[in-house]
Amino acid sequence: MVPYIKNTLLIFLISGMAISSQVLIKKGLNRIGGFDFNAIAKSVYALLTNAYVLIAIVMITALSILYCSVLSRMSLSALYPIIIGANFVILVIMSVVFLNESFQPLKILGVLLILVGIVILSISAGKSGISMR
Repeated sequence: MVPYIKNTLLIFLISGMAISSQVLIKKGLNRIGGFDFNAIAKSVYALLTNAYVLIAIVMITALSILYCSVLSRMSLSALYPIIIGANFVILVIMSVVFLNESFQPLKILGVLLILVGIVILSISAGKSGISMR
């Protein structure tokens, strides 16, 4: 597989896991009734015994390992904007699919432009002499 395509796919996997873990944490917080700093021990215990939060913790750990793998092959100045762009694209898609938000023509254009930018940044990172193994 072409290295920049492999890294781009990994980046979208990382972003998908990051956004999914945030959704799971929110579901977990909703289930336990929120986080109360006045009863921090009780809140932490409730979080750490909540299945949604535990799955999110596993996902965050896994995505951190994947992130290190990609970061070892790309410069941070190339990777970070790609991650932010991928997060936005995935967030828009998940909002449309899971929250029934509208997908207006300008949103579609914006998402397409971000995707083009992600590809350009990925290709330029490979051409700048950064290892893309």
